[in-house]
Amino acid sequence: MINLQWVLPLIFLFFVPFSAFAGISLDATRLVFPESNSQQGIGVGVTSTTSSSSPYLVKARVVTAPDAESTDTPFVVSPSLFRLEPSTTNQLRIMLRRGGLPQDRESVYYLQVIAQAAGKHNEPDKPLAPGGAMILSSGILVKLFYRPAGLSVSPQKAMADLQFSRRGQQLYVYNPSPYFITLSSLNAGGSLCRSVRQNRTACWPRFPGRPMPSVRRPVR
Repeated sequence: MINLQWVLPLIFLFFVPFSAFAGISLDATRLVFPESNSQQGIGVGVTSTTSSSSPYLVKARVVTAPDAESTDTPFVVSPSLFRLEPSTTNQLRIMLRRGGLPQDRESVYYLQVIAQAAGKHNEPDKPLAPGGAMILSSGILVKLFYRPAGLSVSPQKAMADLQFSRRGQQLYVYNPSPYFITLSSLNAGGSLCRSVRQNRTACWPRFPGRPMPSVRRPVR
C-alpha cells in the first residue's frame, strides 16, 4: 500500500466558488443535500453576468446522469423554468419530493441548468469548466450529492482513509467510506495525473479500488 505521506493528494469536496457558461453562472460547482434539509430544501443562485446584453430563458432540473434525459429523481427544482434578466440573480430551490434513498452512503445526481439567450442559437459543445463543473452545449451541469444523516464517519475521516496501491503501471484508489470523494490534484512519483493536466477531476464512490486516469509516467 502506498503511503499517503508519499502520495500527497490534495482532496476537496468543494471547488472554486463559481462556474459559468455563456453569460450565466452558478454560485456553486457541486451541491450537498443533507438529509436534515429534507423539509426546506437547499438553494443555489443563477446569475446573468454583467457582460450579458439579452435576457435568458433558463430551464433547471435534476437528472440521473450527465448524459441522461431522465428526470425521474427524488428531487424537484423550483422554479424549473424562468426568465433571467441581464445582471440579475434568481434563486433556485431544490426540494426532496420522495424518500427511499440509501441511508448508509451518499447518492449522486446532477443539477442541469440550461439557458437560451433571446434570439441566439445554442453554442457548440465546450470543454470542461474550471473546478469540475461540466459544460453542456447550452448550460451547466453540477453534481448534487444526497448525504444521509448519521453516516459512520466524518468527511474529514473519509479523506484520511483513502488507500492507494500500485498494480503494474496504474495507481489505484480505494475509498472505503460512504462518501463520494473528488481528487482535484494528485502527484505520484513525481507524475501529475492526467486528470489534473486536462482540467478534470476524478470522483470515487464507495466501490472497490479502481485506477486513477492515466499518469504521465509509470508510478515508481
